[in-house]
Amino acid sequence: MWAKTFKYFCIFSLLCIVSACTTQPPAANNNQPLKLSPVKFHDLPGWKQDNQATAFYAFKNSCRSITSFFSKKHLFGSPLIPLSEEDWRPVCQAALKIDHISDQSARIFFEKWFKPYAVLANDNPQGLFTGYYLPEIQGSSEKTKYFSAPLYGRPSDLVFADLGNFNPEWQGRVLFGKVINGAFRPYSTSRKVIDEGAVDQKAKIIAWVNPLDRFFLQIQGSGLLKINQNSPVLVGYDGANGSPYTAIGKVLISRGKLDKKTLSMTLIRQWLIDNLEAAQEVMEQDASFVFFKKLPENQPQGTLQTILTPGRSIAVDRKVIPLGLPLWVKTSLPKKSNPQEIIPLNRLFIAQDTGGAIQGIVRGDLYWGSGAEAEFLASHLKNSGRYWLFLPYKMERNR
Repeated sequence: MWAKTFKYFCIFSLLCIVSACTTQPPAANNNQPLKLSPVKFHDLPGWKQDNQATAFYAFKNSCRSITSFFSKKHLFGSPLIPLSEEDWRPVCQAALKIDHISDQSARIFFEKWFKPYAVLANDNPQGLFTGYYLPEIQGSSEKTKYFSAPLYGRPSDLVFADLGNFNPEWQGRVLFGKVINGAFRPYSTSRKVIDEGAVDQKAKIIAWVNPLDRFFLQIQGSGLLKINQNSPVLVGYDGANGSPYTAIGKVLISRGKLDKKTLSMTLIRQWLIDNLEAAQEVMEQDASFVFFKKLPENQPQGTLQTILTPGRSIAVDRKVIPLGLPLWVKTSLPKKSNPQEIIPLNRLFIAQDTGGAIQGIVRGDLYWGSGAEAEFLASHLKNSGRYWLFLPYKMERNR
């Protein structure tokens, strides 16, 4: 959701040329249902009530990553919303010069440098919003009855191909596989086969963890790991076996084990705990398997290679929304005392992450950090909503 982080991350850097220097949105691909409709900032629900200094600092962090790519000749955007270095440079240079900012000044900054647009899919502004978080799990340096699942590093024979090296139109698309007799082939090693020991001689075991903890860690993409009760270390995504992701919630619904209307991560986990004999077979329905590495940071990074900000970072579909853009989100949050009740949410987020399950024009996954509150929101947030994206003005400013 930290180069998924899940939410299985491929790093997208799609080559684009068209700029967004006027008040008209860039033309969408005629084969896609995306529509951008210009609005005014005062049209955004709750715009002046949001505390936007935190969002500004999150955006500034994005600019550090974006500007570091300039010398590498990367261009930024998505197939549907092209942006170039020329679009990013002025606003990022302005952001990076600011050390301290108030909520009011942050709001003025966004109003000065961006133009807001409503995002619609086939004229429908509504989409789905979910949440993710940084789990904290226990582990052991030795295998035990409870800590029986190995948390693997990347296998030595797992390689990836960046298709952008072959065709600029494919830039950012990544395939995982292995080389057999000089040819690049699918890795063809499913979760079930890996659990049976297929990579034991090829992958370092970082720690032994509980099988359920490992499964949900793979869904989140990174987490804090305590080995033998020592200080926690951050572990993050380091590749995947390339098999397609299958949501086991859908599997349990199709089998009549859970109700679609009340489905949540908490209920899925509880069902697995209550049905340990069947849990392994259910988890194997998701053939995708994520490998990890220890990270030097104490906070996770998203696909944009920027530290994620709880309550301000959002994972999006990179084929639609360019990473780095601010998004004004209108949705609702579950109430902790009663998850069936909702609390309105109108807040500025920054697109800094992606995920294998995050697909669609109006689709967002909100990052909540770590701890009990974050876990609750990630487990229960599955609500409809909409967002508006902010496109940067390309302007020459008098210095």
